[in-house]
Amino acid sequence: MEALPQFQWGSKLGISVALFLACGGFFVFISCLGALVPFNRLPDPDRIFLMSDRVDVLYYGKPPRELMAQEPALRTLRDQSILALAGFMCAIGVLTIGLAWFGLKSGQPWALWTLAVAGTVVVPFWILLFVPYLRIGAPIWLGHPPFMSVPLLLLVPAVILGYLGTQ
Repeated sequence: MEALPQFQWGSKLGISVALFLACGGFFVFISCLGALVPFNRLPDPDRIFLMSDRVDVLYYGKPPRELMAQEPALRTLRDQSILALAGFMCAIGVLTIGLAWFGLKSGQPWALWTLAVAGTVVVPFWILLFVPYLRIGAPIWLGHPPFMSVPLLLLVPAVILGYLGTQ
């Protein structure tokens, strides 16, 4: 059995590992932010419902503040949904960090492909989430929300460099 070359951070594999670690760290950071800073502690907690104040008004027909004043259960639903999403994102972040550190860092192709599939399998769900907004002409842009766009932007170079680095 051939010995693996020594891991180096400046190599293609090393940069790939660093990008995956950044992606996992971003998920953990955003999820902790979502869990530790509830909407009711923000300066204007009822400004948004899901996307942004402008997009939410276009989609729901009224400002989120108005909707949540009319039906307080919507605020609870939003807050609980964000908390549940934060829990899943934290788990994804921890798993990404673990796979990158213990699998990919040691040059294991299975770790790269697991990270690649996990990173891309969410894209169809995001598309399904955005389609209703796009149908009404809501201005959806690549950087919003960042918990979707940042990991996807890190994923592409991470997978390419990881592939080249594991060859």
